[in-house]
Amino acid sequence: MSTTVNTLPTNADMTPEAGTPARQRRFHPITFFFTLLFLLISQSAQPQVRTYTLGGPEHPWRSGGDGHDPSFIVGNRFNGLVDTTNTPGDAIEFSHRVGWVSPRFFDGQANIASLVLEGDGSIKAPNLISVSSALLKTQLEGIIDGDHDIAFERKPSPFNPQVATFGIWVVLDFGRQVGVQRLRFYPRNTLVSNLQKPFHNDYLRGYEVWINHRQTSSTTGAPDRLVKRVLDNQDPIVNVDVPPQYVRLIKLRTMTESPFEIDEIEVYGTGYLNSATYLSDLIDLSAPATVGTLSWLEGLVGEAPSPNSPSRCAAASTTPPSSTANPSAMRMV
Repeated sequence: MSTTVNTLPTNADMTPEAGTPARQRRFHPITFFFTLLFLLISQSAQPQVRTYTLGGPEHPWRSGGDGHDPSFIVGNRFNGLVDTTNTPGDAIEFSHRVGWVSPRFFDGQANIASLVLEGDGSIKAPNLISVSSALLKTQLEGIIDGDHDIAFERKPSPFNPQVATFGIWVVLDFGRQVGVQRLRFYPRNTLVSNLQKPFHNDYLRGYEVWINHRQTSSTTGAPDRLVKRVLDNQDPIVNVDVPPQYVRLIKLRTMTESPFEIDEIEVYGTGYLNSATYLSDLIDLSAPATVGTLSWLEGLVGEAPSPNSPSRCAAASTTPPSSTANPSAMRMV
């Protein structure tokens, strides 16, 4: 038994005289079936190569890759929280350079004091024990959050006529290194008018400013460094310039017996955060697959990082403080 399959005629198959097909093609049905089956199997056996780009138009950095959200514990063991964002600690910058990601950037005009309330950061007055912990917490947080009604006060009252004012430490711990270039502090009704709290004359008459790039420790070679000491201050609004550098701790020490208050302590950041983590989503490939080469592009600003600075896939790590990743890359740090 045989079957006939007519093929579309071409010019070569047409006779000049009749303009009709000059031949016919014949296929045995079994042979035709197995030939077709072989072609289908051969095509399905070919490897399907797909390139996944994180940071491009289809999967922008902000989306995390459009997969399953990561889980990351931030904070310490006492107040740790589960973070399911792609940027634990809000340390990644998306807009400083369009299409790239980098550690968060500060242009020198931003007050970053409130960062001490994030992650492992804190603000404390460690040697002040005559104030309730709740009131002290409210006052300290009130001097770094832009609230010009709340102040850190060391002034006598009818209920507390004897108030210690000398040698009080106010310690801002960012919990990580941040670039700093200036510090400013002042009482209420000075920088911002507040006629309901006319305490502009209650400024700090004497002070010291200390910094440290890590936790204070004289035994491990990390003592605090004095930036400025003023024992007869006449300026209600105090500006302290700091040579641009990474610091973790900023400490203000009072050097006066006069009553005072602090409306705000402002810290002006500069440059990139010293460290930052970007976690992509968990990318589901739908089926077992062989993963090929992973690549990315980096741009460096300032000094080149150590050659051992890690950039890892599917793991959390620390990026160099001056590195950025290009959208044509798949960078998971």
